[in-house]
Amino acid sequence: MSELNTWEILQNRILYTGPTGIHSLEIKNFGAKGNWNIHISKDGQWQKVFQNGNREPMKDVGNQMNYHIAVKERFLNGKLKEKYGGTAPKIKVHAAIVIANDTVMVENESELPVLRLSSLYRYLEKEVSHVSEEWQDRIVRILEDHKKSGKPYEVQNFQANMEKLLLEAEHISKLFDLRFCWLKGMQEEFTSTAEDSMDIEIQRSSNQVEETPYLISRVGWLGILLSIPLLCIAFYAWIYRNFLGLGEGISSGDIIRRNHFGCFTASHCRLYDIPCSWIRRMG
Repeated sequence: MSELNTWEILQNRILYTGPTGIHSLEIKNFGAKGNWNIHISKDGQWQKVFQNGNREPMKDVGNQMNYHIAVKERFLNGKLKEKYGGTAPKIKVHAAIVIANDTVMVENESELPVLRLSSLYRYLEKEVSHVSEEWQDRIVRILEDHKKSGKPYEVQNFQANMEKLLLEAEHISKLFDLRFCWLKGMQEEFTSTAEDSMDIEIQRSSNQVEETPYLISRVGWLGILLSIPLLCIAFYAWIYRNFLGLGEGISSGDIIRRNHFGCFTASHCRLYDIPCSWIRRMG
């Protein structure tokens, strides 16, 4: 792999070019939740330090940075010498880690600069100026000429997606309103039908209550009218039995005689049974 291709595949957060040289700044957001702190030993080992005192090794950030710095220096110095010959200055690329939060505590015993955002400006300006503006512009042009564009990726059209979601929400809302209105209509119809049925039952009960006295009166008068002939028949039968005749056959041995009402009476005699109708004819 050539130096150019190697340079193209390297990633860098910030590459600062100024009077003090070129600074490669790597932005890290370690320990943002505050669950652990960072300890960097003298030999460059990164460790997570937990609240209970336990330690856990981290990825070797320093070694990765050193590799990137070496590739960048070799690429820049080669391009400058290729284009400007022996007049090109020797360029040194400085490296620094920038912690992007104020939550994590960092204990750094190594020579690799680990900075906060608040101390970044002082770090960039503390070096002695050794790169002129002319060579700064030439370095920037070389970097721009060999800069690899970012990897393209599809960006969603949020406005179109929002409009689509709004249309879907409106459609769902209409379906809900339609179903809700249908259920509400059925409920109102059922309630109205139940109320009408209840009104009919109440009206029917009221009519029955109103018709009851009239019905009782009709039945009463009908009973009186029917009872009059029956009473007459019973009265006539009583008169007939007691005053107009015996009402039964005459047994043998009865003596038949007329009483003072003009009716036949029977006393004990030895005769065959004679019907009452014969007794009347005999009288």
